[in-house]
Amino acid sequence: MFEKAVSSASQVFKDTDIEMTVRRAELAEAYRIESRWTEAIVHFDYAWKRSRADAIALNRWEEQEGDLSMGCAVKLSQCYQAIGNHDKVIEVAKMALDDNALHRRRLPERAQYLVLLADSYLFQKREKEASDAAKEASEIAELTLVEDPRQSASVCFVLGKVYLDHQRQDEARKMLHRAVELATQHMPPSDNERAQMQRELAVVQIKDGKLKEAEQLLEQTLEQLSKNAVPDKQTLLACHLSLASIELRKEDPKDAFVHTAEVRRLCEQNGWEDRYENGRSYLLSGLTHAKLKQPVLARHDLEFAQDIFERLLGTEHPDVLIIKKALSDMLKKQNQPPQPAASGVDIEKKTTKK
Repeated sequence: MFEKAVSSASQVFKDTDIEMTVRRAELAEAYRIESRWTEAIVHFDYAWKRSRADAIALNRWEEQEGDLSMGCAVKLSQCYQAIGNHDKVIEVAKMALDDNALHRRRLPERAQYLVLLADSYLFQKREKEASDAAKEASEIAELTLVEDPRQSASVCFVLGKVYLDHQRQDEARKMLHRAVELATQHMPPSDNERAQMQRELAVVQIKDGKLKEAEQLLEQTLEQLSKNAVPDKQTLLACHLSLASIELRKEDPKDAFVHTAEVRRLCEQNGWEDRYENGRSYLLSGLTHAKLKQPVLARHDLEFAQDIFERLLGTEHPDVLIIKKALSDMLKKQNQPPQPAASGVDIEKKTTKK
């Protein structure tokens, strides 16, 4: 659809017209949503450079050209981030930061580029630069709290996720607690973004071993999302998978099946049978069956999950290795010869006779 829109626009507008640049940005976004990073980068790069050149030439940094330039810079950086090209993320984000400062654009906009920089600097082990970028982003979130509390919560949330991805548990906990605190104060309970923040905080709580707190927060999140006419399905899946993993740690893990079944229902309903989340549901149900000493059911689910993961992630992904170990452990148990039930008593009897 967007390809046709660009083709039609090219017959009406010149390449230098802002309408043509907007169409290219829309096409890029469609590619980004579909994870077609190469095509998205080509069109975002064009739209960013074209709109930036127009904003400079026409001095329209507070008009459509400036807004389009800054927005495309964020999306282009995210696309480079997705393919692991952190040098390009840093290049684009730093240019956008310079434009933001030079033309006195909005502070919340600046925070987006700082978070992108912090993430890429962490990947490159540039600790001081990452710390400085994250510090400035969090300071902006507090400075703009009265003006735009939702944006402040969002900055804390994204920064918390960056830290979580880099296994920085203490920093992630601090930022996600602040994000949820602001969301609770300024967002309705059924808000999708608030639900995402609460779920990420629950992930930290699970890592901290605070399973009861995490379980309560996840159940609360699902209850809140049930009142949303259009709940975010990714968050629903993530909440159910986290709850299943909590149940699996309990002495009686049968309730895990409630959550894995709901994940499968959502995946089937949306045609997502080959997605990671569906594979994860089979992994968790397989491990639950194994814990309940149901080897036939466990093997079925684990092998189903392994098939999905190997196609999506390759044979050396951590989840694939977990499955291989679980299957191997079950096989060893099945092949173990039965031990004499009262061997110790026999020994004692022989000793007594002597």
